[in-house]
Amino acid sequence: MERSILMEQEAVFRICGHHVFNLIWAYGMGKDHLGDETNDFRKVFHKLMDNPSTDVAIIIGVDDVCGQCKDNVGGKCQSYDGTISDKKVLEKLSLQEGTVMRWKDLVNLVAYRVKTKQDFLDIFSQETLESRYEYFKKGIEKLTSTKQAEAKRAG
Repeated sequence: MERSILMEQEAVFRICGHHVFNLIWAYGMGKDHLGDETNDFRKVFHKLMDNPSTDVAIIIGVDDVCGQCKDNVGGKCQSYDGTISDKKVLEKLSLQEGTVMRWKDLVNLVAYRVKTKQDFLDIFSQETLESRYEYFKKGIEKLTSTKQAEAKRAG
């Protein structure tokens, strides 16, 4: 049986670099756009958005978001080799693989290190920039807003 961090007793989600951005994009698009994502993506998304103090470990390769995905075969993604962008994310954020931090601190770090389209292009392709950059910026703005932070502290 594949190890999944989604089990209730575990406290740290393993998330690869490019999935950090996918989660931020999804937040920028709005929660109703999660229909095509795997069950594990939705679980991780809701856990992190509802509990931004949740610890995450930043990794390279297949992670807890990939758990039930049909393309996760033997712990290797069959549709996308994200390891290159995973490594670029770690480099851009000046983190080492396995670094553990709170989701909200990771989002703030991403907001600080990825401010421009060129910063984004240092990680992802022009095609990804054109299709997702605006949702990324919207997600970052929503996740780092004072109002969002106050609502999570009050809740």
